[in-house]
Amino acid sequence: MSNSTYQSIDFGALTRAGEGLTQWRALGTGFLTVLLCGLLSCLMQQLIARTGGVLGMLLALMSGVLLFIVWLAGMSAVGVLLMDKARNVPQRGIFEAAMFGLASIPKFLLLGVGVLASVLAFMLVAALIYFICKVPVLGAVLAFVAHPVLVLIAAVFIIACVWVVFPLFAPAVWTGLDFRQALASVLAIARNRLVQVVLMMVVLYIILAVIGMLIALGVLPAASALTALAAGILRGGHAGYGTMDWGAAMGMFSNSALMGAMLGMSVLGLLLFALVSLVAIMGMNVLYLQASSGLQAGRPGGIEEAFGATEETQEEPGSAVSDAPPAPLPVACRACGHRVGADDAFCANCGARL
Repeated sequence: MSNSTYQSIDFGALTRAGEGLTQWRALGTGFLTVLLCGLLSCLMQQLIARTGGVLGMLLALMSGVLLFIVWLAGMSAVGVLLMDKARNVPQRGIFEAAMFGLASIPKFLLLGVGVLASVLAFMLVAALIYFICKVPVLGAVLAFVAHPVLVLIAAVFIIACVWVVFPLFAPAVWTGLDFRQALASVLAIARNRLVQVVLMMVVLYIILAVIGMLIALGVLPAASALTALAAGILRGGHAGYGTMDWGAAMGMFSNSALMGAMLGMSVLGLLLFALVSLVAIMGMNVLYLQASSGLQAGRPGGIEEAFGATEETQEEPGSAVSDAPPAPLPVACRACGHRVGADDAFCANCGARL
């Protein structure tokens, strides 16, 4: 692995993850997704409760699939909006992003099926090897070599999936790649830059921890003090400022005003969680762009293998132009028709400029 592989990654670019805090269009898309999922869940629960039986079970299955589709499409819409920001391109509208997210669902399903098939195939091969290891004497020698190798292969597969394939496949899709190109992209990153990506993930987690700690240091004391004050006033009693009366807080549910305050705090908690999630998604997008950019420099095994046909197609016009023969030099004067040499500037017969 060349030194340029390391130099082409800018770890400081991960600080752009904080830009996710200001992306209100993405935040609104996520809120609409959660709201729609909540409404669908309530509606489906009512239908299932009234139906019951086998039909109720079918409705429950259908509602689960529908909620999964809505949630995945909505989160993909949020991701593609943040990817537009990460790539510094004009941000698309919410509806366009939602349609893009809906079209991305089959790619994620194919990834899940592919990973599951790979795991099953590996376990089948491992089981076959272990059966062969039951052979006396020879089996012990084979087990001595095969078992550690299988464990190592499984460990590398798990690390690649957890740290590269699962986190970075979605950003690859959000850039507009099809399934084959997105998979080739993340596999190239896992093959060439596994260590760098893991380090970048650690840096991103540190950024998320710092942002979460800053939010918690402000919200938790404020929530404790004001919740205690609200519990004391709205219940007709009193509470010490800055102290949390948990008994009073639990009794808030018997008071409509207090219950409204608690519901408002729930919404605030979801909003803060959504903001941190936007930072995480934005960070993953920036991380993918950083990890994949240097692999397009022509190194073997890089992303260019996935785009080989496209790059060759794009290079054909240039190669056609460069391979085309130069325009033939004039062999006769255009004014009088007298033969001239290739190095002549003027016609020797009429003096016309060639």
